[in-house]
Amino acid sequence: MIISQRDFQLVKVTDMKRRTAISIFIVMVVLAATTFLTGCKRDGIISRIFATPIEEVIDSPQRFENRTITIAGKVTRSGGIGKKSAYLVEDETGSIWVLDNTSAPAIGEEVRIRGQPSQWLRFGNKSLTVFKRTVEQKQKK
Repeated sequence: MIISQRDFQLVKVTDMKRRTAISIFIVMVVLAATTFLTGCKRDGIISRIFATPIEEVIDSPQRFENRTITIAGKVTRSGGIGKKSAYLVEDETGSIWVLDNTSAPAIGEEVRIRGQPSQWLRFGNKSLTVFKRTVEQKQKK
């Protein structure tokens, strides 16, 4: 079988169109993802995407031992004396007490906090895990 010059050029053009179509598709996916992610920041979705679900921290605190992680959620209880405070942060998976060396945020406030989980008390096979804020200030969402 002999391939003519014209057939060779058609194959070459088809291959170029395929590459161009793939490149355009990749650019569209990147733009869509960027638009989605920047648009979500206002709703706090990004904060929750990159935050560790509280349920994971409660269920496996040893997995996060000596590691700084981020949690995000709504403050549902709070208390403290002076600059020492404790407040309950709740997300859609669970809740955890946060120990802090600053004043507590207001109840109902959405927060994003970096710190380290710690098993505080053990009762047989049950334990109370708390979260110690260590790295950055509480951030409003």
